[in-house]
Amino acid sequence: SYCGNDSFQTGIGAGGSLYWGIMMPSTMLTGRNALTAVKLYVKQAGTYQLRVSMGGTSAPQSPLITQTEHFTDADTDSWQTILLNTPLAINNTQPLWVTFYCDDAPYPATASAAISDFNGSWVSTDGSTWTSLYAASGSTLNYTWMIKCVTSPNQPALAVSIDGPSTLRNSSRQEAMSRCS
Repeated sequence: SYCGNDSFQTGIGAGGSLYWGIMMPSTMLTGRNALTAVKLYVKQAGTYQLRVSMGGTSAPQSPLITQTEHFTDADTDSWQTILLNTPLAINNTQPLWVTFYCDDAPYPATASAAISDFNGSWVSTDGSTWTSLYAASGSTLNYTWMIKCVTSPNQPALAVSIDGPSTLRNSSRQEAMSRCS
């Protein structure tokens, strides 16, 4: 999975605005019809904006979902779940991007041990130009973002609005760490 060993290693920040996220190629989405929730490991309090996009191989397309979440000190050092009100249809012919933006926490992007797939560590300082964290850092930061997707293989999907953070209560939903496996 993209989420490494699920163990927090470090927080990454740009001392200002930072975008970070994961991209799942269409081949990883086979058999997945809907995105039902996103989980983010939160290390620092702040205002985080979730963006979910379909399409784009080197940068996400315009977001289908944009939701702002305010995490407090009580939310830190734990996984926070952002539930979608209604599942978002996954187009299995396009990559799925799940990204976050934060400008009020010094090191908002939480990372675990690296895996051998840079699609788990996309980063941008402007939201337009994206690259792997490893490349952006001059080959010094080799980590994977702590972002998980929750998908449903058979649930119909209609809308793009979300609520969160909250706890998953539906045991029929399948949690998958980014690869939606």
